[in-house]
Amino acid sequence: GRYAPEEGNPDQNPVEAEIARLQWRLMRTASHKERKDLLGKLFEAEEKLGPSFETGRHSVHPVVFEPAALADVQSTLAAGELLIEYILDEPESYCMAISREGTHIYCIEGKRQIEKWIDEFNESIQERRSTTAEAHKLYRALLGPIPELSQANRLTIVPDSRLHLLSFDALVNDHEEYLVQQHVITYVPSGTVLHLLRTLPKQSLDYIPFLGVGDVFYGEGTSVVVQKTHLTRGGSQFAGLFDLEGDHLKPLSSARREVVTLARIIGPGSKTLLGNHATETEVKAQPLSRFRILHFAAHGIADTVFPRRSSIVLGSSPYSSDDGLLQSWEISSFRLNADLVTLSACETKIGRLQGEEGISNLVRAFLFAGARSVVASSWATEDMFTLALMEQFYRHLASGTDKGAALQQAKLDLMERFGADALPYHWASFSIVGDGSSAIDLGH
Repeated sequence: GRYAPEEGNPDQNPVEAEIARLQWRLMRTASHKERKDLLGKLFEAEEKLGPSFETGRHSVHPVVFEPAALADVQSTLAAGELLIEYILDEPESYCMAISREGTHIYCIEGKRQIEKWIDEFNESIQERRSTTAEAHKLYRALLGPIPELSQANRLTIVPDSRLHLLSFDALVNDHEEYLVQQHVITYVPSGTVLHLLRTLPKQSLDYIPFLGVGDVFYGEGTSVVVQKTHLTRGGSQFAGLFDLEGDHLKPLSSARREVVTLARIIGPGSKTLLGNHATETEVKAQPLSRFRILHFAAHGIADTVFPRRSSIVLGSSPYSSDDGLLQSWEISSFRLNADLVTLSACETKIGRLQGEEGISNLVRAFLFAGARSVVASSWATEDMFTLALMEQFYRHLASGTDKGAALQQAKLDLMERFGADALPYHWASFSIVGDGSSAIDLGH
């Protein structure tokens, strides 16, 4: 097999290069003793990198925005759109329902009860059992008290606490319909973020419509060793990216077909990086600020212990010091102008819950980098259903449908195509975070 080269990019911080070398070795050893030694060295290197590990060495100082006034947030909402912000607490929780016409606050169930129902609901979904009972309880608790719901066709959710791990799409209303059958559903970190995403001007660039990355080659005679995911009664528990035991990634059999199909749907000018070209080095070499859509069909790793290590797992080049892990702290330093980033990978929406700060995950890194919306998943899904969902999603995008409605319609297409086999497990994992109200100008 290949070994990570000692010479790296001359512009690369030497500590960053050391982190890459350590991670490269961690991904290719199953020795408990060696992993323990490497993990200690990795932690020491990350400590040396200091504040730059948070946002990337080459990032500029972020602009600090004051919270948007309520009237400004309302002015950016569409007709028929309802912004619902939750605060989970004891003995009662609260939700604020904001429309263009007004604002109301409602009391709902306490945090412990809601989170217990969320855990039961997620466990049923991932075990592919009936979720109707839990889905209806959560619907009644979270949305039942909101009379404005009946007049809304678009719901924009600001989650709190474990609500970040809940797919509202799969909740079941009093008519035994999934919520996604009646509403376009998107998520945002806050009303202020939504206001900024909808009002910040777009740069005038010579745009490239699509960059698709997939069919990653992970190396000859080597195995990529990653975290283990454990499903427990208390919800999904995630070890770090590099735990002491590890597990092995499996090839994504339909990733090449997915990327090629989507590039064809988006049309002329689309670019793909496949197989030996689907490396971290080649992705970073692209004019990333010029792409309207970035699509990654690769493994994603959520690290809830060190969320800045959360990664899209790409290939590593023998001619580069990159380790193949496109990590959250690196993504944050990009300068993107993308209308959409799609993470067609496992558990990319998962992250560390951080109280009022929300959730630290790959999605937040891409939004910080300048993406206007990110599609990500809350759990692993089967290749066949993911391919079908993505194909329909992009067909609707290419026809001029806005991002939120395109994903909603793709899920409805799956329900129609697969009937009773289309369990929430297969379509409810993917959701849009950011501004899903706009269509993407592909120049067709």
